[in-house]
Amino acid sequence: MSKLNFLWLLALPLILASCVTHRVQFEDLQPRVAAAHQAGSLTVVIDAATRAHETPIKSAMAGMGNTWIVQSGRMLVQMSDTEFPKLYGGYTLLEAAPASSTSPVLYLGLASYSFADLHANVTLTARATDAGGKLLLEKSYSGTGETQGGKMFWGGAFAMRSALRQSSHTAFAQAFEALLKDLAAPAP
Repeated sequence: MSKLNFLWLLALPLILASCVTHRVQFEDLQPRVAAAHQAGSLTVVIDAATRAHETPIKSAMAGMGNTWIVQSGRMLVQMSDTEFPKLYGGYTLLEAAPASSTSPVLYLGLASYSFADLHANVTLTARATDAGGKLLLEKSYSGTGETQGGKMFWGGAFAMRSALRQSSHTAFAQAFEALLKDLAAPAP
């Protein structure tokens, strides 16, 4: 066996081991959006397809052999579970519309999630109805995360998960801030 073939045999396991898939979601999420407490309760509906939404991300700066699976649907659920309970006395999260409700119902969807130009972009869809089913709100909300180029360049694959999380959190928080402002506004 030639010396070159021997080196390839040694290098191949290292190359293959560096091709890893990483799952990314929020960890230890703290409420971030400042909004006034609302009287009453709120039912939020995020369907199963939205909850399962994932976006694969690759980055040359952090190693093309690595793939980060951003669980953007899970992030939407985590943001809802973090932001709404502090604002409403009663908060319920469902996967399907309730047959009937004594509180307003907010249907949340994830129109898009991307990580491009070193930051996250998110667009949420929201449709709110009162307890009787009358439409209160139907709108899209977008957010752009902080640029994470420095973290990705200097930290490479070790910092990519953190960069995705931090930028995504900022993007979701911007969208939620606008949504919560509209929810707090008196109905026309």
